[in-house]
Amino acid sequence: MSEETKDLVEVVTAGAMVAVAASSLPAATVPVLAGMAWQRYQSRRVKAWWELVTKSAADAKQLEDRVLAGLAEDDESVVAGVVEGARAATAAVDLAAVPIIAELSRRHFQDRNLPRWFYRGALELLERLDASDIAVLRTFVGELSTVEESESITALAGLGAKGWKAFPTNKVDAAVALTPFAEPIRLLGNLKRAGLGHDSNGWGISGAAEAIVVQRRVVDWLRILV
Repeated sequence: MSEETKDLVEVVTAGAMVAVAASSLPAATVPVLAGMAWQRYQSRRVKAWWELVTKSAADAKQLEDRVLAGLAEDDESVVAGVVEGARAATAAVDLAAVPIIAELSRRHFQDRNLPRWFYRGALELLERLDASDIAVLRTFVGELSTVEESESITALAGLGAKGWKAFPTNKVDAAVALTPFAEPIRLLGNLKRAGLGHDSNGWGISGAAEAIVVQRRVVDWLRILV
């Protein structure tokens, strides 16, 4: 049985135990069972996250020592990186997001070249995505990265007659075609909610849910991750 399958079976079984308890055991017992199930679930997710963080490192022992030292010294960046990374791995709606969360955390600990706002925003985004969402995001940022060099990129997800395209924010005539995908408003909304994109102020698309402006550096960072 794969680890993913084992994890799913254990979580479903734990959930079933709580459901049975709710109907056949005193009410006071239910929170105890729920707490036990949550602890097992959380422990497995956090362990998988940390193993992936170190596995992808060129020098796993060195990275682990650096993180442990940072925790011992109460380094705010390290402490926040561990707490937020582990929380995101636990809260992610799909196991497919956990390796990407781990890679993001590794870069935060090892390279230290990612702004804190991006780290937190990307974690928030990844928590919400399932495997199909991640595949869409991968295609989306890959196509955005082909847009002519510019500080920011505006993308239109099938907005009226304007079609699916992306272009340098101040140069509409340099547009590239985008691959349509299901529920674009949900993905673009999640990017905006996480602070990784914002509404466009462009004429005719100001504030449109189907339009988004993304900074070039955010596209580059997401491209590396997904």
